[in-house]
Amino acid sequence: MGDKAPKTIMTDQDHPISKVIEEVFPNSCHRLWLWCISKNASSHLGGLNANVEFHVLFYKCMHGCES
Repeated sequence: MGDKAPKTIMTDQDHPISKVIEEVFPNSCHRLWLWCISKNASSHLGGLNANVEFHVLFYKCMHGCES
């Protein structure tokens, strides 16, 4: 990579990898794959799974934000 650290590194939710990225590339942004977040979200949302308004806002947050 021309002796330059990546600006952003995208991975799944593997905690050991997150720690290594933090140590090796302290100035890089670590982000999670959108697919991983979407796949695992419903198991963490509990009662919000039945809330249509929440799903609209969640989708907007996931797909409409750049930060």
